[in-house]
Amino acid sequence: MRNILIISSFDPINNNLISDIKQYSNKDTKFYFCLLYSKYCSIEIRKEIIGIAFKDELLVNYVIIDELASKLIHYVDLVELIKSLNEKSIVNINLLVHDEETFLVPQEKIFKSNGKLKISETAYDTSRNQRTLKDLNTKKEIIDYIVKNRLYFMRLIEEYINGKRLEHCISVANTAYEIAVANGLENPDQYYIAGLLHDVGKQASEDESVDIMEKYYRNYVSVPAWARHEFVGAVFAQKLFPDINKECVKAILTHATGDENMSKMQKIIYASDKIDPSRGYDSGEMINACKKDFNSGFIFVLSENLKFICSNKGSLSRNFFTDRCLNCYINDWKITF
Repeated sequence: MRNILIISSFDPINNNLISDIKQYSNKDTKFYFCLLYSKYCSIEIRKEIIGIAFKDELLVNYVIIDELASKLIHYVDLVELIKSLNEKSIVNINLLVHDEETFLVPQEKIFKSNGKLKISETAYDTSRNQRTLKDLNTKKEIIDYIVKNRLYFMRLIEEYINGKRLEHCISVANTAYEIAVANGLENPDQYYIAGLLHDVGKQASEDESVDIMEKYYRNYVSVPAWARHEFVGAVFAQKLFPDINKECVKAILTHATGDENMSKMQKIIYASDKIDPSRGYDSGEMINACKKDFNSGFIFVLSENLKFICSNKGSLSRNFFTDRCLNCYINDWKITF
C-alpha cells in the first residue's frame, strides 16, 4: 500500500488539489489529509467539504488528520509526523508537494534531510481566490454547500443583500452557471460569481445610490431610479471583492438595462436575471433556448422584455441603455402602447 501525505488548510479544497489527488489515486493508494489551522472555517466544516469533494471518487481512499489544525504554526516537523504514522503501522509514506508541478517525496528522503516543512502564508491561503471571489475554482457541489451555509464570501454579501433578494441572486447565479456549462463556455464559475453579485446594490438607500451615481457615474445620473442599482452594484462588488474579474463587473453594470455590443457574460447575466425560475412565471422555454444557444436565447429574452416594456407603456423601463441595446440587437424595434 502506498500512503500519500498532503498538508494543507483545505479551506476550502479547490480543483487544483482535487486534480492532484485524483492523479495519484488508485486501489493501492491511501491519502492522509493533514489539516492546518484556519481562521475562516471550523475543522468540522472543512471535513464536510472534503467529503463532498470525493463522495463519488471510489478510488480516493483517505483519512483526515486534524492534530495540527487547532493552532497557527510556522513549520511542520515532517520526520516527527511521519514517525508517528509509522508507529501506527502506516509505512511507505510519500509527501505530496505542489510547486510549479506536483511530485512525491518519499519518507526516506525526508528522514535523510531531517525534513521540516515551512508553513508560509500561501500554505495557509491555498484557496484565497475562492474566498475572495477571484474565482470559484472548485466543484459545483462545494460552491452550493458554501452558499447554502453562508460561508466565506457569503458573510460579506449578506451585509448588503438578504432574504428573498439574496435567494434571487443565488438562483440567477445557478441559472447563469448552467447556461455557461450548456454552451461549453470556459470558466462557468465566473458566470456564477457575476450572477451572485448582480443585485448587490439593490438594497442601497436612495440617498446612497444617488451619491454613488454622482461620484462614479455623473454622466448617467438621469437614469431611472430602478436602474441605478446596476451601477451601485458594480461599485459595491469591487469594494467588497477587489480581486473580482472585470468581466463580472461589466456584467453587473448592464444586467438590468442591457447595452450595445455586450459580451458573452453580459448577455447571459442579463438573460438569467430576467428568466430566473424564482420569479414565479414559466420561463422554461427561454431558459432552454439560452442553454441551446446563449446568443439566440439572449435575443429571445430581449424580445420578450420589449413586449414587457410595451405592456407597461414604457414608463418604468424606457432608458438610454435599453434603447441602445435594442438598436444593436433587434431590427426595426419600436415601443407601442
